[in-house]
This record gives sequence, C-alpha cells and structure tokens, in this order.
Amino acid sequence: MSKTKVDSTGIDLSDTFAFTGTVTGAGNYKLVSNTTVSKTAGVSSINLTGIFTSSYSIYQIVINDLTTDGTSTSNNNLDMKLYNTSDSLFTSSINYVGRLHTQGGSPSDYGGNGQTQVALGVNIYGNTDTPLCGIITFFNPLKTEGRKNFIGHINFHNNSGVSSRMFTQGILQSNTALGGIQLLPGGNASEINGSDSSVTSSVRVYGIE
Repeated sequence: MSKTKVDSTGIDLSDTFAFTGTVTGAGNYKLVSNTTVSKTAGVSSINLTGIFTSSYSIYQIVINDLTTDGTSTSNNNLDMKLYNTSDSLFTSSINYVGRLHTQGGSPSDYGGNGQTQVALGVNIYGNTDTPLCGIITFFNPLKTEGRKNFIGHINFHNNSGVSSRMFTQGILQSNTALGGIQLLPGGNASEINGSDSSVTSSVRVYGIE
C-alpha cells in the first residue's frame, strides 16, 4: 500500500480521530485500574489485587494527591505491602532501602531485609490538606524465578513544613509471582485520605507496552 507523507503542521490535533487499526511504537500506557479516595471519607487501606497480569512486563502505580491522617505528625507514614497472585499478602522476604531527602536537611536512610512492609513516605505532615504524589514502577512482577524489582519516588510535605522526597527501591525475594499491592497507613497514621476536594485523589495502575 502506498504511503502519503503529511507534515506535522498539516494535521489539526484538536479534531476527533477514530482509529480502526493498532498504533504501535508509541510506548503506550494502558490504564489497568483507577481507585479514588475522598478527602472526607478516609480508608484504612487501598487494596489493589489482581492488577499484575501477563499482558505487560512493566507496571507503574501513580499516586495522586493522597495524605495520611493521624494523631501525630511524627512517624505518620504511608507504607506498602505486596500481594501474591492468590490475593494473599507476602509475610516476609522484601529487601528494600529508602532515602528520605528533606529540603534544607540531611538525607536519612530507611530499610531492611526480610521485611513485610515498605515505607513510601515518613513523617508526613499528617492532615488532609497536604498532598502526597508519586510513582512506583514494578518490573516483571509475574516472574517465578529470581527476584522482582521495584523503584519509586514520592513527594510530600513533612512534619517540619518543608517539601520532602522519598526514594524507595526494593526486591521481592520470592519465586512466587507478584499479584498486586496494598497501600496502608504506617506508624502513628490511622487512615489514608484524599488531600484536596477540588481534585480527584487517586491511585492509578498502568501497564506499559
């Protein structure tokens, strides 16, 4: 079939297009799930089970505008646990390290071997007006040999009133496939809330082609 070359300036991208074929080579992100959280009705955890399938080998979890609400800003954390494909939480064998970099302060390391819970944000300000946003990438979660890797970075307002970024990287030391994740309050935090009523606070899962 002959091809017609069209300059980019010759296409009106504000128009509506209907594709009947398959678009390839664009590094497509496919929405797998979208969980919303209200500012006024917090949840005890966000359970994302069955999100990892053979459709993709790389997944990204996008956290938009969440916070944790607790009785104290000290040790008011957001944590993560991992599910297997039978929707049971792993009870051990997560090796991870996280580095909290505080603007104007010194980095602090958090981590351990054989953990069940991974810190994504620590010493979060602790009310429902401070946004927490970030991305966690999982590589080959359905592998049944070797290790499953993840890496993430989360930005939030800490208890000293300055912007903080938590870098988290880890490895699941198990030959069992990874099926999903659980986000939960850690330390003194009691629930997960949306941060701002004017936006849709959410946790979205994307598969990357």
